[in-house]
Amino acid sequence: MYAQPLALTPMRTAEANVRNRLAAGLYLPFSRQDQPGEIHVSLAADGDNAPLSYWRCDCGIFALSTPSPVLGLLSDCPLLPVAETPAEQQWYWTLYNQSLAPSVSAVLGHIHPQPDADTGEALLKGWVAVSWNGLRTRSLIQASTTVWLALLSQSGWQATYLPLPDSLSFTVPLILADAVLTPEALRPLHTGDLILPTHPYFSPDGLGSITLPPWRIQGTVQLEGLAPYHFVISDMENVPMNESFDDMQEYEVNSEGDNVTNNSLSESVNRPHTASLPPLPVTLNIRCGQITFTLPELQRLTSGAVLTLRDVVPGEAWLCHGDIPLAHGELIDVEGKLGLQITRMLSSPEAPAEPEFGV
Repeated sequence: MYAQPLALTPMRTAEANVRNRLAAGLYLPFSRQDQPGEIHVSLAADGDNAPLSYWRCDCGIFALSTPSPVLGLLSDCPLLPVAETPAEQQWYWTLYNQSLAPSVSAVLGHIHPQPDADTGEALLKGWVAVSWNGLRTRSLIQASTTVWLALLSQSGWQATYLPLPDSLSFTVPLILADAVLTPEALRPLHTGDLILPTHPYFSPDGLGSITLPPWRIQGTVQLEGLAPYHFVISDMENVPMNESFDDMQEYEVNSEGDNVTNNSLSESVNRPHTASLPPLPVTLNIRCGQITFTLPELQRLTSGAVLTLRDVVPGEAWLCHGDIPLAHGELIDVEGKLGLQITRMLSSPEAPAEPEFGV
């Protein structure tokens, strides 16, 4: 069978960097006649097209679809129509550039019409919007990657951050423990088996910790009364982002010490050795609902604060691989340690289950 190679569109790293910066949005504040103004630049869609006129600044050649309104708001000197022979208006462009807003002049330098627009480079399109003294205008802007890099490397540009609404809510799973199992221990798992977690994060009495990077938050799960239930914060610790990954490096696979206890004996099946690698451990989560919070609540996290829990059934939990639930079970107190006894299997390695709401 002949495999047809993919014809992928090439893109240089410099162009990708420019696209990312324009997509995020940038603006340049300026002032004219004691009135504040702003220049906003953003990425344009590939299908956005319009007739262009070409210009030159200290950063290189660029093109605008509506140059008169845009350039007219940047200088105290009104923008005149471009003469057929630009040399005849050299005096005018000297006056125009001397009247540019200082911060604009620091970024662009001197602006002049550019009769010859062939730069021999691929051009990247964006939008430039200018506002000043209640006036607003917008134009397509097109330039090469080299010019964009020179333009955006000038000091004065600021990132555009759109404020998030206070009502925006975030949801993270309430993970009670991690259980690291080998495939041999996971494959025969069935109803009645008891999971003893490798890394418990909570004790049977509800004391434990959750992680909201970069914070590890100590607290207590309170399940009294009716839902909604809560997690009450008692302490917060700033921890490295990769700490959980480092913890996993200390785990050593031991097939005789798998933390699964079968409620009945099963016959061992001899399987031929088909792989040179040893069985790799699988990390499973024991989850009990979700933690929900809004952006203001996240910003005000401190000792004594309360986080709301959702989809929590006291005494019950899910055994999950990522967001895929494998089994449902009952939480057990095993001599002061949290365990999960399987009450219902939801999937098997041969037939994985779909993600379920609230897990």
